[in-house]
Amino acid sequence: MANGIEVYVITASHEELVRMVLCDRKYGYNVKPENIIGITTLLKNGTQMTTSRKQITDNTYNQKQNLNLKFTFHVWSPQTALVGKYGAILTYISQWKMPIFVTGDTPSSDGYMLFHAYNQQRGTLRLWVNRRDAYLTLIKQMQNQHAKEQKKNELPVTADKNWMYVTPNDLRPTNGCD
Repeated sequence: MANGIEVYVITASHEELVRMVLCDRKYGYNVKPENIIGITTLLKNGTQMTTSRKQITDNTYNQKQNLNLKFTFHVWSPQTALVGKYGAILTYISQWKMPIFVTGDTPSSDGYMLFHAYNQQRGTLRLWVNRRDAYLTLIKQMQNQHAKEQKKNELPVTADKNWMYVTPNDLRPTNGCD
């Protein structure tokens, strides 16, 4: 991607469904298939089972071949909700290279990632998409509480730093497409 920045999408949705949109050139996002990290279930072709995550790790991922596989109800770990989004960063991206930009819209599901996947040297930018006033109130309470806890434990206080707030309408295309 541009300027040497690698784009990853960590979602609490099924990663195969998100991958179908974000990796399809006709939608213009062009995210690498291996950079979509979400809820993953075992895929089977009748006798064998696999997951996209396993294939990506083994360097055998083929999106077109996977279209013939069936979803199962067996979930792969880490699950990308709650602490799992942060866990997915540590597991599938890097244990040491933290993001320079994270975004979320749900305090409970995105909070761990927003507060813990923080790059101390670069000051990760945190974008909050405010779709409910109650969620904005809660995320601000979490910022204050986490900042107090960081200070109490003599840690760098970062929980209340580098936040931007937008609404879903702020993110709408401005090219006349609705």
